[in-house]
Amino acid sequence: MSDYDAWAHDYDLWAAGTTADVPFYVSLAHEAAEPIVELAAGTGRIAIPIARETGKRVIGIDRSPAMLAVGRERAGDLPVDFRLGDFRDFTVEQPVELVICPARSLLHAPSLADKRAVFDAAARALKPGGRFGGTPSPSTRRSRPRTAGGDTSARTGAGRRLGTCRPSGAST
Repeated sequence: MSDYDAWAHDYDLWAAGTTADVPFYVSLAHEAAEPIVELAAGTGRIAIPIARETGKRVIGIDRSPAMLAVGRERAGDLPVDFRLGDFRDFTVEQPVELVICPARSLLHAPSLADKRAVFDAAARALKPGGRFGGTPSPSTRRSRPRTAGGDTSARTGAGRRLGTCRPSGAST
């Protein structure tokens, strides 16, 4: 059981005003091949709009069975595959072009080692040249999401730092 299981049925009401980042993640998904991987997917706040607006399959990983159950119900027949897992140590069947970790999700990795584990797992899941997208600030209402990887500066806008996501110990 996860600490978030108790919040599962109220989470969408609480997060209803947190929508400013949704178009950014949908635009990233438009540019990537499916599937898209969302870390800390919860009830599908980002995964569902991506699937609805792009028609692409989304793999949503979260550690809360109750949040995932709400997400599955909300997604209906949309191509969203909600999976129970830890974003510090997840795997996918085949490398993907895009892994996202929206909103305040990275704050759930309490230590620097935990955060590094998230980035390492994302790097292992990405194809060469793949991208990792996330929101660096706790407030998605005031901050701009960011991406890493690929030569996409013209598409993602000025002021966004781009780089390549590699597992720790990997050569540059």
